[in-house]
Amino acid sequence: MQASTITRKLAGTTAGTTNDLAHIDIGYRARLVAFTLSIAALANYANGDVTRTQVSVASVGSLGTNDAQGVLAEAGINCLITTSGMSQLAANIAQSGLGIILPAGTRVYLHTLCVGNQSTAVGALLFLEPF
Repeated sequence: MQASTITRKLAGTTAGTTNDLAHIDIGYRARLVAFTLSIAALANYANGDVTRTQVSVASVGSLGTNDAQGVLAEAGINCLITTSGMSQLAANIAQSGLGIILPAGTRVYLHTLCVGNQSTAVGALLFLEPF
């Protein structure tokens, strides 16, 4: 018999760098089999605005940290304009075929890193198989 997949969502909006923008508790032992990440930002200054998001089991984000522990997924977008102005940015990624085991009681966090003056919305869908 195949296990049924449970989908859990993390989402939030921010205008700056935020640890624990959102979190969920996994109340059962589960295997993370797939995820999606989405980022949408409105950059309103100049070249160099950056938005990155991270899904992690660590309560503080480690975006830009080498050999960080507990990172499950990460994605980012950059604003590459040469003068000031408005630029709408978006990215969506998906990964399947995973087998990451999460013990019962695991808390999963959504973190963001924003450089420049941006309004950002980020989200993640986690596809879990209890076992």
